[in-house]
Amino acid sequence: QYCGTAGLQLAPTGPCDAGYYCRDAMGGPGGSTPRPDLNLRGRGPCPPGHYCPTGTVQPKSCPRGTFSGT
Repeated sequence: QYCGTAGLQLAPTGPCDAGYYCRDAMGGPGGSTPRPDLNLRGRGPCPPGHYCPTGTVQPKSCPRGTFSGT
């Protein structure tokens, strides 16, 4: 989840976009975007060999016999 505005909020703005994961609630400045950078702990683009549907908390390994290069 991410927060679209700075400061204390009662609820997150929404889930991370497909192709990204948001595991850490302490996302720092990038916690304000559904497409976080690699330089943030616990969130970022989905790593190769994994897939990340909308709202992914932990990247999922590609099933055997498949792959993801992005």
